[in-house]
Amino acid sequence: MTPWLRYWRIWRRFVAMALAQLLEYRANALLSVLDNAAQLGLLAVVYLVVYRFTDDVAGWSQAQALVLLGVFWIFDGIWSFQFSRSLSGLSALIRRGDLDFVLLRPASSQFLVTCWRGVNVKEATKVVQGLLLTAYAARAAGAEWSATGVLSATLFGLCGLALLYALRFAIATCTFWVLQVSELYELFDALFSTARFPVTYFREPVRGMLTYVVPVAFATTFPAQALLGTADLRFLPVGALLALASLAATNRFWNYAIRYYSSASS
Repeated sequence: MTPWLRYWRIWRRFVAMALAQLLEYRANALLSVLDNAAQLGLLAVVYLVVYRFTDDVAGWSQAQALVLLGVFWIFDGIWSFQFSRSLSGLSALIRRGDLDFVLLRPASSQFLVTCWRGVNVKEATKVVQGLLLTAYAARAAGAEWSATGVLSATLFGLCGLALLYALRFAIATCTFWVLQVSELYELFDALFSTARFPVTYFREPVRGMLTYVVPVAFATTFPAQALLGTADLRFLPVGALLALASLAATNRFWNYAIRYYSSASS
């Protein structure tokens, strides 16, 4: 069995277990769908209030801004589905010494700690809700759908996902030396929340920071611009190079950090 196929089967098993757990409490799943829809509605109200007094903010109309909000909801759904549950508990896994059970398994420890709590199937509904909002808002904005635009938006989103994962995982890895990194988590979450707005809403140097340091621009602004046909595609190879470099650096940092793990028996 090839490594890629083996990891695919492991990930698929995590999904199957999470889905089985979800089906045991179907009422909770329905409430989660309604809760996600209510949250998206409240975020949309923010834009409706802002654009009540103006037709344009930093070059974005109301419909274009709602396209970005839809893209953000899709991205947040994917992030919460795959990464949020496991990465939020990684620090406790290291502190308690439970990392022993991960390091002894015949698979990449970074992959396993990224998935060790499984996926959050309920958050997948955000993706559907985001797609519906994006389609509606794009039509209202007069955007013309094209294969190039959808492909560019997808590639930008993948770059953003890889970059933010690398940053968040690196923060969690610091637990090997720092007992509490919750303050850094809160800072990351606060900066991640800015992805709900176009980076052009912000002035320099904040705009540059949200593009290259905490690269939320690749997660939402650039994909939304690609769908609207206004993206600068020169950022795409830049994002791809940054993503590959960040993932490689994160892997090296993780492998370096586990040398300092003293295990539960020490």
